[in-house]
Amino acid sequence: RPQLDFFNRHCDSVVAQYRLDQIHTQGTVSKIEPCDEYVRVHVVLPGAERGRVYHAENIVLALGNDVPSYADWVEDRDVRRGHVRHLLEIDDRAVLPHDQDTKKQCPSVAVVGGGITAAHKVLELVRGD
Repeated sequence: RPQLDFFNRHCDSVVAQYRLDQIHTQGTVSKIEPCDEYVRVHVVLPGAERGRVYHAENIVLALGNDVPSYADWVEDRDVRRGHVRHLLEIDDRAVLPHDQDTKKQCPSVAVVGGGITAAHKVLELVRGD
């Protein structure tokens, strides 16, 4: 196993390379609202009086669960329509174009999670893996 300082330097280099510090928000998700055209994500920011609301065409709940399961608030119709999919069941290449020419057409994605699962998914999305 690598030493902690080596791992931390690696993480810092990945954050810098993909500018992850510019797209990361630290906070607690208080509400997720599926809408017709997007998903609304309400975030409570630490130490702030007001939170922030994000809109994304797709949302990834990267909560570290290896068994495909859905939150209690997920409705079966949203799963059937493809509005809600489990992280392990998504083929990102079929959903998210990564070609520079189509970058403007790429759907927005909100990744919700604070662990290594969320970090891996973000890296996969920004690299186009």
